[in-house]
Amino acid sequence: MSLREQHKKQQSKFNPAPFLMKGGIKTEDKMILNVEELKSIIVSELTKKITTADPEELKNCRKQIKEQPWRLCNMLNVVSKPRFIYMIDSFISNFIEEITIIQNNGTWQVHKFEVTVEPREQKKWRQTGAKDEFGSQLMEPYVKSDDYLYVTVEFVDIKNGSDWIYNNGKSTGLTKRERGIPEDQDPGSYRADLVLPSKEQDDIIAKQAKALEEEKKSRLKEKKAHDAKLIEQDKKIAEQSAQMAKMMKMFEKQNSLLEASLAPEPKQKKK
Repeated sequence: MSLREQHKKQQSKFNPAPFLMKGGIKTEDKMILNVEELKSIIVSELTKKITTADPEELKNCRKQIKEQPWRLCNMLNVVSKPRFIYMIDSFISNFIEEITIIQNNGTWQVHKFEVTVEPREQKKWRQTGAKDEFGSQLMEPYVKSDDYLYVTVEFVDIKNGSDWIYNNGKSTGLTKRERGIPEDQDPGSYRADLVLPSKEQDDIIAKQAKALEEEKKSRLKEKKAHDAKLIEQDKKIAEQSAQMAKMMKMFEKQNSLLEASLAPEPKQKKK
């Protein structure tokens, strides 16, 4: 099996089959042609994913809402049912993974969802065909409206955990529940000493200062080693230059002696 065939086989594990086999003949899946069919598939697939936990127990659990928009002109007569089901599974998995990365102290599942179609207006620019006094094309604004399919999903933590509190992008190791902050409130709206205890904040600052000092010492040590290496290199270059100069003098002296020995003796005049 060639590498390309192996790659296709691997990809087939993740992508829905674009063809159906009937009587040994490949026929393409039928494309979805109307919005109602898209909605029906979404409702069918997401209903299967809704948590089976007791609704009464989930009332006070923390929740997060995510939304997936799809431009209808990019969907109708473009995607088939198997591929659309794969797209739904993918965005649900991606949203759960995204939430879990930040709030990993819970188990997140689909709680409820809504499916709506709404227009989205975008301001764009186009050429008018006329030119200004400098010869540049004149532009005019216009509004383009496209219908979008919005799938809004609410996820719930069935373990009833509490949100981690983050400080400068790093987890403090404390939750809102431990600090007495309501789950629906932003920690930033509270005083800093409530978000992060002053002692712990001082410890973090001290650790950061220590790390900076160690980095400064390390860089200074590297600079000294580099300077010492440069000095050693300069010393070697100077020694080599002195040796070269000494050798040049010896060569010049030898050349002078050689020229003197090869020079013809002057003829003596006859008396």
